[in-house]
Amino acid sequence: MARLVAASAMCVVLAGCWWEFGVSQQQAIELALRGAPEDAQVMTVERAELGMIVDANLLPNEPRDRVVWLVGLTGTFGGECVVDARGDSVCAMAAESQLVVLDAQTGELLYTESPAP
Repeated sequence: MARLVAASAMCVVLAGCWWEFGVSQQQAIELALRGAPEDAQVMTVERAELGMIVDANLLPNEPRDRVVWLVGLTGTFGGECVVDARGDSVCAMAAESQLVVLDAQTGELLYTESPAP
């Protein structure tokens, strides 16, 4: 998670002024839960905090100063399945956590990662 956010002090400062953004913490949680994969069994919301994208490799087309909601979910999230070169379906192992990154102004889903970093 540290790869995605600036210093935690920035999160504290931003969390104190969430009303300047279009999406509240509760709305961000609801959006993250609604966006969970259909086969996911979400048990809890581990965290929901404001931050800024700082890892250019993860979201290369997003501005580094874009304010985002980081929502950490725990539960069971099925692994993604792909078809390999032989035509066989190969599925990753299920994860127990997921990180959901949403634009703080619009609620747009920007990124998910399972398991959460």
